[in-house]
Amino acid sequence: MTPSSGSSPTNPGEINLPGDQAPSLEEAPVFYSASFSGPLPPAQELGRYDDVLPGTAERIIAMAEREQAARHGDSERLAATTRRSQFFALYVAGGMMAVGMTVTIAGHPAVGGIAFGTTFAAVVAAFLRQRTRGDRDSGQ
Repeated sequence: MTPSSGSSPTNPGEINLPGDQAPSLEEAPVFYSASFSGPLPPAQELGRYDDVLPGTAERIIAMAEREQAARHGDSERLAATTRRSQFFALYVAGGMMAVGMTVTIAGHPAVGGIAFGTTFAAVVAAFLRQRTRGDRDSGQ
């Protein structure tokens, strides 16, 4: 809002409105909003929590440490599961390729070629899909 023409505010906290008595800023409602991201609030806020209820800051930090430890545990379990799955896939693919070669040697080249060829194609496709996914995730 602009001050009325020809008059200036008499007090730095006041705004003159045309045809109205200007309310002071002390009477106007004030809204305050703050936000932060992450497990911990900023240091000033953490101190205020502790002022209101002693020990709260320490409890908040302990909670953040427990959360971080849980996330690390989750990622370690996921990595172990992924390794296990990859070894299982390797054994299955190797077994199918061995079956394909055995069937081919036994005199059934069409069946052996299909078993070996489809398994080989699936392995190559999985590696290519993983490679393109990794390139996309790294921003290349």
